[in-house]
Amino acid sequence: MRLGGLQTPSLAGIASLSRLTTSHPPRTGKTMTEYSEEFAHARSGERRIKDPIHDYIPISPRLVKFIDTPQFQRLRYIKQLGAAHNRFEHSLGVMHLCGRLIDTLRTNQPRLGITEKTSLCHDLGHGPFSHVWDSHYMPRALARRSDLANRKWEHEEGSELMFDALVKNDDVDISEEEVVIVKALIRGEKDRQDVLPKRKAFMFEIVANKTNGIDVDRLDYIARDNWAVEGKADTTALRLIDNARVLGGHICFHIKDVNQVYSLFHTRFNLFKRIYLHKTSVSIEYMIVDALLAADDVLKITDRVFDAKRYTYFTDDIIMQIMESDHPGLAKSQEILGRLQRRNLYRLVDSVCLNWALTTEKTYEKDTKTFKDMVTTSKILCHAKEYSTAPDPDTAALVAELEEEHVIVDFSPVHWGMKAKNPINEVLFYNGKHAKPEPRPAGKEDITQLLPEIFAEVHLRVYTRESRFFGIIQHAFRALLSELGQPIHALSPGEVQEDLHLADGSLIIAENANAVGRSAPSTPRQMVSKLHTASPGSGVPRGSDFMTVPMNHDSHPPASPTPSQKRAISFLSPLDRQLSPSPSAKIGDVLGRGTKRLRDEAPSEQDTADAGSPRRGSGPSSSARKSARLSTTGAAGWD
Repeated sequence: MRLGGLQTPSLAGIASLSRLTTSHPPRTGKTMTEYSEEFAHARSGERRIKDPIHDYIPISPRLVKFIDTPQFQRLRYIKQLGAAHNRFEHSLGVMHLCGRLIDTLRTNQPRLGITEKTSLCHDLGHGPFSHVWDSHYMPRALARRSDLANRKWEHEEGSELMFDALVKNDDVDISEEEVVIVKALIRGEKDRQDVLPKRKAFMFEIVANKTNGIDVDRLDYIARDNWAVEGKADTTALRLIDNARVLGGHICFHIKDVNQVYSLFHTRFNLFKRIYLHKTSVSIEYMIVDALLAADDVLKITDRVFDAKRYTYFTDDIIMQIMESDHPGLAKSQEILGRLQRRNLYRLVDSVCLNWALTTEKTYEKDTKTFKDMVTTSKILCHAKEYSTAPDPDTAALVAELEEEHVIVDFSPVHWGMKAKNPINEVLFYNGKHAKPEPRPAGKEDITQLLPEIFAEVHLRVYTRESRFFGIIQHAFRALLSELGQPIHALSPGEVQEDLHLADGSLIIAENANAVGRSAPSTPRQMVSKLHTASPGSGVPRGSDFMTVPMNHDSHPPASPTPSQKRAISFLSPLDRQLSPSPSAKIGDVLGRGTKRLRDEAPSEQDTADAGSPRRGSGPSSSARKSARLSTTGAAGWD
């Protein structure tokens, strides 16, 4: 599927496309009895698979041979993005939708000629945890290897590797011409006229549509993930498919279905916003990548992508292989995975929602760098080191221990499928009432006057691998944003406890920093009044409207401060209470003020009661309970 933008074709979809290039057999003069016997023999190998989205999926004997191979069965053990299902059932769903679309096109336009063998193989090359592998692990792994530093790898390359092994080692019915077509469709090379004539270029829009993003791959994963998360099926895909036509060399949809197309793009945006890029999913992805990188020297994980046999048996089970090993070189990897199992995750320090243009336009340092170039772990560390002269010796010692490896800066794009473009403008429609319909784009008069003006945004999140550095990193990150002129929400009094903690009457940083095996404190609750996303009717928001607090999608207001916190806040200036210091502000200045007075005071009975009472929100929230249905990974990447 992940993330980032567009889908790549599946072997199910690619296999389905071979139907439309196959002409009807000529009349041979055979009797009905002979035809009946051949039909019965052909049906004898047919298989029907029960699917939660598409009900029973019939699979022809020719496609069964593709499915019953080690390369395809491997997909049973590769998780599908953030929801608890796998690449195997997704590929079958893609095959089913592809076959249905082909049947529709062939019924309405029998002279098109399409091949069916193009929808099964697009996901064959996914590594463990899907797009986490090719979007996060492989770039970092290749950069560490001097012999592979200039090498790039995408899962399409892995799909070709697996497909070649499947064709070579298994008894599948496929011609050399179809092999070339399959590989071109995996890559999405729609300009390859040496593979397909221009009149058949629409075939590249069936499984991996890079024109507008509506393809059977996306239709299946949106329906499947929506069902897994919300518990309800979506019939949008079938309605669109049943009314599809090929006009002007492109797949077009009936104008009466324009709202279904609009809903499809918006649903995709919501899935990325709420599920694939959830703050916890992103944290877990970084932990998995760190664990795999720590095990690479021992298990030679990266080398497996270049060996078809080893890659065939390389799945999500690599995590269990690491955990059960006694090799001393895997201790670091096992420590990270142990934290993951105990839910001691990398902690979200802060986040902000950015305008898309900030990360694409060069507006810093004499128009040579983007905002993304300016917000790095090294720059956050530089601001943190300014606090090394803090009067509090504990603070100074903590700053001295802070390294770049403790800080994670994550930029996650969220859009409607075509980055900053309005994807609906790229879709062609026809009016079925006309005798000779002409393809045309839909306008606001066809959809709604409440279309948004913005279709993309970027989530900037900062995590820490060790919670004891939470306060320092947050102050440094906010100082960097202030230096760059980027506004960010002010922390409310109820959020002060995330930076400044009272313990034994002393005001210190991150006193509740957790060691391995202890639960990380919850992040601040979302302030709905500050949240802005690219939603219908949103119009053009102000820059400050893009700013959000760390996202956990709870609608509850921040918890009210306890009497102890109120007393601590009373010692701080109004600027310090907001905890949004300028670059010149020192964390020690905030921590030093009022500290001695607090130490001299004995805690009151109310303070003792406050300390013993559970924090609001410490139990599982509704969103946390709901996310229990999700697996450990969330988009990557993406699609």
